[in-house]
Amino acid sequence: MTKPTSSTQAFDADVLFNKGGWPDFIQSQEKLFSKESLTRVSDGLREEFHCGHAEGRQMPSFQRSDWSSDVLEPFTGYPIGYDLPCLISRDRPTRGRIMFCAQDPLRKEGTPGVVTIGTFFGIDSERYRHYINPGRQVKAHHPAMWDVIRACLDASYDVWLTDAVKVFAGPGNLLLKDKRGRQLCSEILADEIAQVQPVRVVALGGKAANELHKVAVKQGGIDGDRIMALPHPAYYKTKWYLEGAPRDYPSGVEGLRAAKRDFYCRALGL
Repeated sequence: MTKPTSSTQAFDADVLFNKGGWPDFIQSQEKLFSKESLTRVSDGLREEFHCGHAEGRQMPSFQRSDWSSDVLEPFTGYPIGYDLPCLISRDRPTRGRIMFCAQDPLRKEGTPGVVTIGTFFGIDSERYRHYINPGRQVKAHHPAMWDVIRACLDASYDVWLTDAVKVFAGPGNLLLKDKRGRQLCSEILADEIAQVQPVRVVALGGKAANELHKVAVKQGGIDGDRIMALPHPAYYKTKWYLEGAPRDYPSGVEGLRAAKRDFYCRALGL
């Protein structure tokens, strides 16, 4: 971890956040939100990624004027969540892009009708990436996922981070019961895969895997053998992360973080 010691230094200064091909890849999201609003939020998140979140910081948001579609109108009585897809890379030749696909941008709180914007497992926040002042919100799987992303970078892959279902709105995600909303999310995911052209897609959890197979494979966007279905990092009912482990891990957060990191790295051959 690279910690800032002055205003001119940054967290993870060796990493590029939404640079390179991101402006082209993010066009896949324009059926939901304007490119200008997506770019504006990305610029702000990049600054926070490197410089840290300010005390009392609020999540960025999209207002109605930022929407490209009225598909979210039926859900304006609820908080609405969206995770900005992110490209994590370095300034060097790449072997290709690995796409990590989580389930959805879960939101339980917020102002009804306002789209709050997060990122894949909170990677825009130094607290989530590096387990700094974690409080109750940050769990061992958050820094573990960042460790895996860094391992991909070290192996000369760039990483695209996204969700299988693009929007979360209402209890249990009512959008999934809306034919038009679900269809739009599926179209965006298919467009995203076509734009990013990942060498591998990692689905985290069964719901993400099912959505990817339905969208990507049936619509011909990617071969099924390029999709790797792995357990969701927060799944706790079994100790899946110890499968194939070559060593024991200490108890506590750091041991769990290392065990989950190593599991995903083994699965990816890193």
